[in-house]
Amino acid sequence: MDEFRDKINRLNEANHEYELSIRNLKRAMKRKDKAEKAVLELQKEVDSVQNKLDVVENALDGMRDVQGYTIADLFNPDFLGKHTDYTDCDEFFGDSGITPDQLLHYQKYPKIANKIAKDMTDFDNFDDFVKEAVLEYNLKNHGINEIPDFVRKGTNLKFKK
Repeated sequence: MDEFRDKINRLNEANHEYELSIRNLKRAMKRKDKAEKAVLELQKEVDSVQNKLDVVENALDGMRDVQGYTIADLFNPDFLGKHTDYTDCDEFFGDSGITPDQLLHYQKYPKIANKIAKDMTDFDNFDDFVKEAVLEYNLKNHGINEIPDFVRKGTNLKFKK
């Protein structure tokens, strides 16, 4: 009879464990369903933000295609003050002796342009002066005030002539 009672007790313990596992499974399934719902809602929010970012990026791309740089935009007071003894674009280029046509097509006049860079800026050549101006201008338009090292290392561009 003790053997039978022992088996009944083991059966009751096993049945109790089974019922507990079913309750735990039901709780786990409810938590899983709740988590899935939260993930789907968050994914919708993320998708909505991404769609807004895509619209802004497309608008910026469209503006980039239409908007050109002006000399005054690139060689703004902050940039000139950092790399020259000037803060005024007109004064800098006026004192440089370069004509507007030479400035616009500076690559056709490398001796004149490079002499200006060496004499009036902290650059060795005019091409680097222009590249730095374009880089700083574009980064500042995106809210980046300091040029990261990884960007600077990647700006050593060489073009075929």
